[in-house]
Amino acid sequence: MWKAFKILVYFIIRMVLAWEMGRPIYLMLAAAAAALLFATKETAFITLGTMLIACVSVWVWRAIRQSIFFDKNWFAVVIGVLALLVPLVIYFRVPAVAGDGM
Repeated sequence: MWKAFKILVYFIIRMVLAWEMGRPIYLMLAAAAAALLFATKETAFITLGTMLIACVSVWVWRAIRQSIFFDKNWFAVVIGVLALLVPLVIYFRVPAVAGDGM
């Protein structure tokens, strides 16, 4: 197993050193960051899940923001979103003190 790992690392380093376009230091830094991220699996999955949610949210927001409907009725859209979120927050709230009974 370690031999296969050493061979894989050798070929990756060789590829990075032979890379002539761009700056290979950024690829090495990204690889080091990814390796450190997966040092503890739980943290990696939480971080990647959060990043995925953020990417989807940005994608949806850009689609909404570029629509003609939003340009004409942005105030109504904001009020509508708040009207949906406030009841959900009230329904799914967590009591501040255990045994609060609320």
